[in-house]
Amino acid sequence: MDGITTPIVGVMSDKINTRCGQRMPWYILGTIAVIPCFMGIFTNPTFILDELSDTQRNLWYITLPGLFNIGWASV
Repeated sequence: MDGITTPIVGVMSDKINTRCGQRMPWYILGTIAVIPCFMGIFTNPTFILDELSDTQRNLWYITLPGLFNIGWASV
């Protein structure tokens, strides 16, 4: 996911220009995306994971690193 999103974010950030600058919106959005994904990957939220089946739990641990890499590419 990171290998795909890094060039996409790079091209998109080159084309966008805001009052904050070209890169600052990407830094902010990326940080907002990385924090909850990082916490969800490396902590065990028992209030959620106790109720999930093995398939749903695997999807949890596949989706969060993918979203983390999108945020990381933005940062």
